[in-house]
Amino acid sequence: SNASFEGIMIHVNGNVFYMEYEDKQEELHLPDELSGTGQKTVVANASTAEISGVELEIQAQPTDGLYLRANAAYLDAAYDEFTFFDAQVGADVDYSNLEFRRAPEWTGNFDATYEWDVGANMMWARVAYHYLGEHQTNFDNSPELENDTQHLVDASINYDYGRTRFSLFGRNLTEEDGYMIGYDVAGIWSYAAARPPRTWGIEVTHEFGGE
Repeated sequence: SNASFEGIMIHVNGNVFYMEYEDKQEELHLPDELSGTGQKTVVANASTAEISGVELEIQAQPTDGLYLRANAAYLDAAYDEFTFFDAQVGADVDYSNLEFRRAPEWTGNFDATYEWDVGANMMWARVAYHYLGEHQTNFDNSPELENDTQHLVDASINYDYGRTRFSLFGRNLTEEDGYMIGYDVAGIWSYAAARPPRTWGIEVTHEFGGE
């Protein structure tokens, strides 16, 4: 929906969703004493999994050249029942209590962009904040691979000169620690790819061809 308050245009978008999975496949890495590597890979089906949530986004332009955007989301993702038969141990394995990986309950974003003309070209600055709630990064919820709540801040200054764009950027300015992905190897050891630390850089891109 759209609304205007004292000349300020505000856009509001909302979304409610519900998804149900039947026989959702998961790839598991389990201990295996008969294997030379000490583990085995099993592709199993979760009998039922449900995902539901709510999203809300607000966009506003308070003045010429200034654009604000904020959104928040709540996610409820869970296995209703997740069991499979492990032939090696001769019994059913129940993983129904596990949390979905990479599925934080709460997420949110806020960014502000200001644009202005520089001669016949355009320049703009942007700052963005991203909230990421605690979440699991691997399937079997290994405690050492769990991500705590993170507050991520990025910023950039950009200039378009014809088909060429120059950008000075800073990423993860709050230098938050966390894992991008994580894996547990059959309960023997774990490894993960860490989030890059605070990073500064200059980027130049050019668009070729066409009018």
